[in-house]
Amino acid sequence: MLTIYKFNYFILIYKMFRFQKMKDEIIEKETITLYGLKSEKKNQFFDYDDYDEEEELDHKEENLSKNQYYKIDDKKLEELEKVFKQVKINIKLSFNLKNKSGILPEILFDIKKAEKDKNICIIYDEKFFSRITEIETSDSILFVEKLENKDIILLAFNGKDYELLVYRLLPEQKNKNNGYFLSQKIKETLEGYEQKYNYKKRYMFDVEEKTNPIKYNLFYIKAISRNRFFCVSNYGFKMYALNEKKEYELVLLEPYEQIDFIYEIDTNKFIFGLNIRRVEGYGFCGNAYTCYYNLLLNKIELKNIDEIENKKSNNDNLDNLENLKLKEKLKFSVISQTMFKSNYSSPLIYDIGIHFSDFVILKNKYFIIMIRNSILIFNMETAQEIKRFEIRVGCSQIDIKKWDCPENDEFILIARNNVYLFKLNEENSSKISLNILNYGNFPDLCIKDTKDEIIIKNLKKINSQKNRFYSYNEKTNDILIY
Repeated sequence: MLTIYKFNYFILIYKMFRFQKMKDEIIEKETITLYGLKSEKKNQFFDYDDYDEEEELDHKEENLSKNQYYKIDDKKLEELEKVFKQVKINIKLSFNLKNKSGILPEILFDIKKAEKDKNICIIYDEKFFSRITEIETSDSILFVEKLENKDIILLAFNGKDYELLVYRLLPEQKNKNNGYFLSQKIKETLEGYEQKYNYKKRYMFDVEEKTNPIKYNLFYIKAISRNRFFCVSNYGFKMYALNEKKEYELVLLEPYEQIDFIYEIDTNKFIFGLNIRRVEGYGFCGNAYTCYYNLLLNKIELKNIDEIENKKSNNDNLDNLENLKLKEKLKFSVISQTMFKSNYSSPLIYDIGIHFSDFVILKNKYFIIMIRNSILIFNMETAQEIKRFEIRVGCSQIDIKKWDCPENDEFILIARNNVYLFKLNEENSSKISLNILNYGNFPDLCIKDTKDEIIIKNLKKINSQKNRFYSYNEKTNDILIY
């Protein structure tokens, strides 16, 4: 039976999602129940007391034989086992891989102390996971990306400012950095953005007063096509591109909320995912404060700035001559279209954290993402949500990942240490369905620590390799390659 606490918890969840359900009544919805989950309730593998495993086992055969969503293919289980049954490589890191934004990099790297005020950045090859270079620097390395021309971009912090360190490979040069040398250093600052400030509500008055300025935090860099990359911060995002001198220059600066993820549709079109969280209230106890979540999917298109538009935007937004000179050099502006928007709130003491899952692109036109137990499917061309699937599962921590196949129509759903392989069926651009091809339980995806508590390891797909993934354990700094 449900405890009073969990009953109130579910009532809270219902209230949080009620507005969204009323708002999206026009979206076609279906419900899929996941069978075959391996639960270890004594070890808290699953979250909900109302998930009856014995009932599921009793009706499993009947449900699978008659259930329209299950099209079991034995060969598909072999595919899952080939990837997840055994860890292929184990890499022990010396530092915490997760940065302030919580984003795991696609290019694996490690930082080791060399001598006083010196660090060694070890960068791994994404195909064989061998060391491709070691770079000595006095800066703290926060993030690493590699572009199409094999340039390596390091996001670094020198104790005062952020820097972008560009390392370039000369095949004929065989030095101690395996051919890589520092070709460019770019100072990354608040310049170009309008200063932001914290605001505080005065007690008993609905008046906000400005307090201290908000510090500039650069979270990560994102490599994109044509040897370009984004810099994402709490102030917005910038884009750098190669110029005629083979140097990287700033070509776009856009004030924006913090971006959780970026997907490149084509050269100048992207999908940005944002999860904006704020806490409001005043008082001396938790129930006096409320958490507000604003989840957004925006389709972004980059446009060339002509001379007239550039002058207009400069005159409207600039507050000093330095910003004017900087923005006169920019070559792109942004057009934004909202694909999805949802607002949630809950008392701070019950804050459960609402967030997007990883995303999947199928058939080069369907964008698929999850919010808690809901799978949302969008047509990228129209930027419209066309279908939603509610997943009934006794686990709140679930995620999805792309599964490489010839038809480009499969993805996996991960519920703790259980993996389900889904297939998207398309009758036409607006009529789609999902089938479960097979599923399996893989204990290494979830581990227990010395206190017998469950550690959910972050799983990330390695996009440059077919069905290769790595998981990361923050407590031990272990990378496991599947």
